[in-house]
Order: sequence, then structure tokens, then C-alpha cells
Amino acid sequence: MIQHLNNPNPRLRTAAIQFMSREPDVPDLLEALKHPVALVRAGAARVLGLAKVESAVPALIGRLNDGDAQVRMAAIDALGLLRDPQALDPLIACLNDPQARVVIRAAHALAKTANRQAVDPLIVTLQHPNLGVQTMVAFALGRIGDSRAAEPLLDAMRCYAMSLEADLHQWDVENNQRLLLSQNARYGLAHSNVLDQFAAALGELGEPALDLLIVATTDVNRYVRQYGAVALGAIQDDRSRDILRQLVEHDSEAEVRRTAAWALSQTML
Repeated sequence: MIQHLNNPNPRLRTAAIQFMSREPDVPDLLEALKHPVALVRAGAARVLGLAKVESAVPALIGRLNDGDAQVRMAAIDALGLLRDPQALDPLIACLNDPQARVVIRAAHALAKTANRQAVDPLIVTLQHPNLGVQTMVAFALGRIGDSRAAEPLLDAMRCYAMSLEADLHQWDVENNQRLLLSQNARYGLAHSNVLDQFAAALGELGEPALDLLIVATTDVNRYVRQYGAVALGAIQDDRSRDILRQLVEHDSEAEVRRTAAWALSQTML
């Protein structure tokens, strides 16, 4: 079956991986991790992860330095499924991979481990220039739930919100057209998922993030106030409800007021 891992048809490769994971031939798969073809190495790593072959952990760790990014990602995914403690430091090291897509997979795997030793390296990785990396790191920090992440997450959300507002302002300056409003709406929609993830992570932190989020609702930036409200909506606390009511009644931006009203309704569920 190993030869099927090299099939050019991705659907057939996926089918082969799923089939092999049901009754894995572990010696053959470990040998396949050294195969000269990257597709075979990646496929073997995926099978070993899906089959939860714990004895494969050292060999999978060895593939984290593979010259092919697809193999590195497959090994990361497999180790994320296995959640073996000895893979923690190697997975943290993958946060420094030169390819953003590999870093994203490493952050996702670390989220699955929920190990607090990963918090400080993940906080450093919040500064990564790739938005996909920032979004996944925020997800991981929220999932781990360590209070150390509260201030860095809010800082990252504020930084992104400021850059978003600056970009929209630049559009206002350069595009004096009626089409501008619809362009801005699409631009904001395309980037709202980044702010959503920052807000979701802060909401997952709960009470340790509460004081910071309360301050955020007075920020001059409308996006910080809006997504701070989203985070407050995830925290079942009387103080968060009081602040959300104030936003609903007094914020100068209609979108912030609408978001705060929605967030307030979530605290009542």
C-alpha cells in the first residue's frame, strides 16, 4: 500500500491514508518516513498520526526538520494528534519555521496540547508578520487559557485595529468615489475574522482579561471598542454586562452599539 501514498490524485492519496490508518503496518510506515519522495514521507506521517502510533513519536519528531514543508506539516499534524509530552519542545521550535503555513500548523498542534509551557513562545509569535499565523496563535492562546496572554492579545488586537482603520482612512483620501463605501465594507468584512479570533481568545481567557477589556471599551479606535465588546460578551460577569449596557446606550458609533447589544444578549444565554 505504501506506493499509493505517491499517487498524483489527491483524493486517492487521502483514501489510501485513511485505509492504511485502520490497520497500520508500523515498520513499513516508519521506513516510509525516510522515502526519497516527499509525498510518501508526508503520507506515512499522516497515517501514523491518524492511527495514534505512539511508538512513532521519535521518528515523527525527526521529520520536523525535513527539507519539504509538506512533510514538516504532516509530522506536526501527527504529533498534534498524538499529544506526547516529548514532542512539546520540538513543536515549539517549529514556531520559528521560515514558512508561515508550517508555523500555523505548529500553533494549531500546540493548541491541542493545551500545555502552558507553550504560552511564552506563542506570545512572541503574535508578532509574526503573517495574519494567518497571528490568527492561529490567538486561537492557541485562547485554548490554553493562561492569563499571561491577556495583555499581549489585546495589544495585538489594538495594533491590528489601528492598521485597519489607517488603511480605510487611506482609501478615503485616495478614492473619492461613491463606490468607496462598498469597497470599505468588503475590506472590513474580509479582515473581521482576524479581529473575531483575537476577541474570541480574550473571551476564552475570561476573568483575567476582564479589566483590560473594560479599558478597551473606552479606546479611541472603534474596532477596539467593537471587538472588546465581543470578548466581553463571552464572559458571564455582572461587570461585563454593565459595560456593554453603557456601550449600547452611549457609544458614538452605530456599529459598536449594535455589536454591544448582540454581545449583551450572549451574556444572558
